[in-house]
Amino acid sequence: MTAGVVAIGRDRGAALLMAVLLMQALMAVALGGLLVAGLAVRHAAVASVADLAALAAAEAMTDPCAAAEETALANGLELSACVIQGLDAVVTVAGDAGRVPARLLALLGHPHDRLEVTARAGPP
Repeated sequence: MTAGVVAIGRDRGAALLMAVLLMQALMAVALGGLLVAGLAVRHAAVASVADLAALAAAEAMTDPCAAAEETALANGLELSACVIQGLDAVVTVAGDAGRVPARLLALLGHPHDRLEVTARAGPP
């Protein structure tokens, strides 16, 4: 045996296999992170529309729920509920979570394919 050379024996290619498995694991974690991030962005978008719909309902002089529904529909979502409590408007807006995020929601214990967000608006 030559000095400085290490005998590999039967472990030929083991490092390559480990590297490939590690890369696959990292890619799976990255994909999961992207799915969670996409779901968070979609939830934030639905929450923003819920806030806008609640503000529209709180500012409406007549038929506040119609104003909230118009705002939700203009943003591609639907109004699930609208309740006027005194001077406050409480609205719930629902939107589609998407096919892949819906499966992620099911894995997280939320078996619905829709995101619902409730918002309240009224005078300070």
